[in-house]
Amino acid sequence: MNLIFLAIFSSILKRATMANSKSFLKLISQTPYSLVLFKTSGCGECKQLLAILDQITDKYAEKISMIIVDSEVSSDISQNYSVAEIPSIGVFGGGRFIQFYQGEWTEVKIVEFCDSLLSQKPDILNDIFDVYSFQNKQPANLIIFDPNQVDVGNTLLRQFAGRLQIGILKNESIKRYIGIS
Repeated sequence: MNLIFLAIFSSILKRATMANSKSFLKLISQTPYSLVLFKTSGCGECKQLLAILDQITDKYAEKISMIIVDSEVSSDISQNYSVAEIPSIGVFGGGRFIQFYQGEWTEVKIVEFCDSLLSQKPDILNDIFDVYSFQNKQPANLIIFDPNQVDVGNTLLRQFAGRLQIGILKNESIKRYIGIS
């Protein structure tokens, strides 16, 4: 009885989606973020990573897609994103490549990474030291001078996921100091 329930339950759970050259761009654009596992058929470590992605697919449904690309079948996709190692996990946001995942290949670390993607918020800049520190952030940064535009900052963070840092300057005297009135 338990075995039947387990079989039915496991068939209900979502799995990572296999992509090919025709479906890839559509799949990476369906959710704000996508993790793409570049794998080959004989790769043992790939199977372990696929199991992890399958396990966390439901947790991030509608927010982060888990996608698989067989680099032997769809080598054009792997070449397009300069996949140098198998396995590799490409991180995409807003349908665009952001980076390759550089963390540990464990469920805990991949979940932490996914949670960090979803928790990006604009930085609040309260003093000149915050502004200076923020200007040195990578990859790029944008300071919004109107605190009423936090929604714009959140939209930009989602649209340019991982490629842009947003700072909201709330201190009026700092605005005057910088030369913004």
